[in-house]
Amino acid sequence: MTELNFTAPFAYIAVLLILPICCGCPSTPSSHVGQRQATPSRWLRIECTDAIAESQGGLEYRDAEAIKATVPTLERLVPERLGLGTAVHEEANARVLLSGTEADYVQILGDVTKAKVISGRFLTEADGKTAAAVVVIFEHLAEQLFRTGSPVGQSFTIGNLDFTVVGVLSSDWSVVTCDAIIPIQVFDPDHLQLDETSGTELDRIWIKVNSFDQVPTTKEIISNLLRQRHPDIGFKVQ
Repeated sequence: MTELNFTAPFAYIAVLLILPICCGCPSTPSSHVGQRQATPSRWLRIECTDAIAESQGGLEYRDAEAIKATVPTLERLVPERLGLGTAVHEEANARVLLSGTEADYVQILGDVTKAKVISGRFLTEADGKTAAAVVVIFEHLAEQLFRTGSPVGQSFTIGNLDFTVVGVLSSDWSVVTCDAIIPIQVFDPDHLQLDETSGTELDRIWIKVNSFDQVPTTKEIISNLLRQRHPDIGFKVQ
C-alpha cells in the first residue's frame, strides 16, 4: 500500500486515495464495494510524493505540455484535478470527491477501473470547450441525491455552481476514482467552495503508453523530465 502525500488541507482526500499498484494500474479501497484484483494497464499515473506548499508548486499544465512534446511513447494524456466538497439537491446532500478532467477520462474508467456509463453519456470535448456546467456521477451518489426517477437531466449544486447530470456511471468498479466528474475548465475551488484541495494546478496526469513493453522506458523518461523541471519536488510515475 502506498499512501499519497499532499499538503495538510488535502489530508482527507489523501486518505481516500490509498492506492496499491499493479503494472501501472491503481486501485483504491471503497466503502461502497469490495475489492477486486488489479489488472495490468498501459495507463501510468503521475503525481507528487512530497507534502508541498502552494508556493512550491507541483504538477502544472506546462508539465503536461512538456510531456506531450518529449515522450515518444505517448498515446494519450489526461489531466485531473481533485477536491472535496458538498453536493446539494433539495433536502439531500452528500460529501463528494470531485474530479475535474477531460472527455478522454472515460478511457481510464474503461481500461483501468472497469466502470461504465449505465445512463446518459460521459463528458464530451464540447463540454470542455464551452465550460459547460455538466456532471457525470457514480451510481452510489445518484442513490444518495436522487430518491426517485432518473438523475439524468436533473441538477444539484456544489458551492455556487449548479450542475446538470448528463450521465451515471456504474459503482461496481475495482478502482475508486471519485464520486463525480466535471469538465476541468469549470473546476474552480472558490466557486465550488471546496473544503479540501491540494492548491496545485494539477493533482494527476494520466499517460497511456503505446504498448506494455514501453512502460518502463516511459516511466524513466517522465521521471527524468520532472526532476529537471522541478528539482525540489518529488514525483512518482506508476
